[in-house]
Amino acid sequence: MKISVLIVTAGRVRDLKKLLQSLINSEGFSETEIHILVNGFCPGSVSLVREFQDKHKNIVLRQSDRKNRCRARNILLQKAGGDVLYFLDDDVVVPDNIFNVLREAIKDYPGIDVFGGPNLTPEESTMFQRAQGFVLGSFFGTLWMSRRYRQTGYPSPANERTLILCNLAVKREAFTDKKMLFNEKLLSAEENVLLQKMAAKGARAMHFPGLAVYHERRKNYMQFLRQIFVYGRGRGQAVKCLWRTDNLVYFIPSGFVLYLLVGLAVGSTRYFFAAYVYALIVLVNAAALTIKHRRVRLLPMLMVLFPLVHLAYGTGFFVESLINKKTGTIFPNKIKTFDFRFSRKIQREAAGINR
Repeated sequence: MKISVLIVTAGRVRDLKKLLQSLINSEGFSETEIHILVNGFCPGSVSLVREFQDKHKNIVLRQSDRKNRCRARNILLQKAGGDVLYFLDDDVVVPDNIFNVLREAIKDYPGIDVFGGPNLTPEESTMFQRAQGFVLGSFFGTLWMSRRYRQTGYPSPANERTLILCNLAVKREAFTDKKMLFNEKLLSAEENVLLQKMAAKGARAMHFPGLAVYHERRKNYMQFLRQIFVYGRGRGQAVKCLWRTDNLVYFIPSGFVLYLLVGLAVGSTRYFFAAYVYALIVLVNAAALTIKHRRVRLLPMLMVLFPLVHLAYGTGFFVESLINKKTGTIFPNKIKTFDFRFSRKIQREAAGINR
């Protein structure tokens, strides 16, 4: 079974070089084709890929003008010739056994259509970056999505909540028709909508802890906040596309944000009782992780990162809920210009430019 790796890149030459080097060092690399789409004007990325192409004929370079990243991935999946399409972000690093693990999973589970695994924090990361990984991999931090960020357990049935596009392999036969593509109107969470559509058509998915990649975390609080805000907006868009009753869980962070905003208007200390309880839960979870990893410096970072995840995600989801589906603007109209500029900035952040 032929595997096609699909990578969309834009303005991250250093990260792309690390990814390509890790792919080349992987067992079974020569039996795999690597499709790279340079999305927009980036001579550095083009030059780098051509440099690798000269030595490895299974690397395919494609170029396009600047496109929505969903559109860019749709172009790649339609051009690739593999039986399995393996989506990787351009800023991940793969272990040397990644293709063996994937081929073994495909062999052992012939009835499965979608194969995914976690993205882990690299060992050489700073303490702050490791703290991000601990929060993302905590059930208190991200609920069921936490499986995306930790390597525990055994292969098990999965759904869009536990799989992530930076490390996702899909059999071509799961793309049953021309409509089974990434929704090009989405800002983020495009794989969630696609996987839900595939599941509705009968596709089966599994999460494999051994199918892991390493994903560099953000360098500072602001970058991390923007990342989570984009995730929140993306989930809001996904909920609009495909509504399910279990989507109600995603309204919890937004509800907490509204609760705090109302509390600021009320100005009563008694009103904030739930916030005090939340702060206590944050402290308990932060302390537990600090003790587990035996790093005292983690405690203040975790005390900030836990609320940041919940508030940024809830704010992103809340903002998306106020956006008009037809015009793409936030009500009222008087802040239309501001929203357009802000959305463009967030879109660039999501696409990986200037991060």
